[in-house]
Amino acid sequence: MDYNNLTGSISDLKIETCNFLLRLDLSGNQITDSVPTALSNCTALQELVLAENYFSGPIPISFGELKSLQRLDVSKNHLAGWIPSELGNSSSLETLQMSGNKISGPFPASLSSCKKLHVVDFSSNMIKTGIIPRASSLEKLRAPDNSLYVELFNCGNLEWISLTSNGLSGEIPKEFSHLSSLAVLQLANNSLSGQIPSELVNCSSLVWLDLSSNRWGEIPPRLVVILYSGPVLSAFTRYQTIEYLDLSYNKLRGKIPDEFGDMIALQVLVISHNQLSGEIPSSLGGLKNLGVSDASHNRLQGQIPDSFSLLSFLVQIDLSNNELTGQIPQRGQLSTLPASRYANNPGLCGVSSFGITFTFGVLKSVNYNVGANFALV
Repeated sequence: MDYNNLTGSISDLKIETCNFLLRLDLSGNQITDSVPTALSNCTALQELVLAENYFSGPIPISFGELKSLQRLDVSKNHLAGWIPSELGNSSSLETLQMSGNKISGPFPASLSSCKKLHVVDFSSNMIKTGIIPRASSLEKLRAPDNSLYVELFNCGNLEWISLTSNGLSGEIPKEFSHLSSLAVLQLANNSLSGQIPSELVNCSSLVWLDLSSNRWGEIPPRLVVILYSGPVLSAFTRYQTIEYLDLSYNKLRGKIPDEFGDMIALQVLVISHNQLSGEIPSSLGGLKNLGVSDASHNRLQGQIPDSFSLLSFLVQIDLSNNELTGQIPQRGQLSTLPASRYANNPGLCGVSSFGITFTFGVLKSVNYNVGANFALV
């Protein structure tokens, strides 16, 4: 019954007894008013999908009576109120999706009773602080655009944490290092500061790390080969599995570490809008899988290394708004990219297909979506 242009209210739906219905999908319609509590009489339900409608009001407390429920999806509605603690009684629950509503209140600790819960998505709500004690089965927590700070450190199987735009402040807790299975960590657009904990290097499965748009301070000098006055980038070179690294819009100072060239799996490197200086290390030319690189809006100097000509998978690069000089390497991908990616480097020059040399001091840079081809879904 999904995507059938169903309209109107079903809040007065009458269901006396229904012990044979296993799956109900009403998503993608235009159903209004409150979610019918009578659905809880469908005691055999394993999947209940009400996403992309206009349901309003609270999530029915009676949903906690659905002992066989494995998936509950009420995302993209107008639901409000607290998440009912009674959902902790749904002992078979594996996936809980509530994104894009107006749900508020604390993260319900009762969900720790759902021993099979693997995926929780509370994105774009108004949920606040909460605790998930002993949620050993939880693998994926998506909760961007809330006011949430969750204690996760008994969730040893977590593979994905997204807490982007949650108003987080202070330091990253060292306990993140206990999450040995963590593959995706998204903490962008918060107010995190202080030290990036050295213990993060214990997360040896990291593939995607987004720490952009924060307020990082120094991190322990024992991590690094070269010490910087801002956050130390070379701390992340221990991640041999990492494919996506975004440290943009922070206060990073000093040089780009040569050790960045050791991150052999790296496909996306974004370090724009910082205060990085010095020359671009030639070791970056060894990143054979690099497809996107953005180092714009820094204070980088010197020439673009000839080793960049070896980056055969490079499809987007932005070195604009720096202090680069010399000629752009004419071999490889660099000569085929738009001139705007080199704009506002007064000493940088290139050669057109007609053999005419031109400089990049007066071109106007244009914005682009760095993650366009590397989006997590």
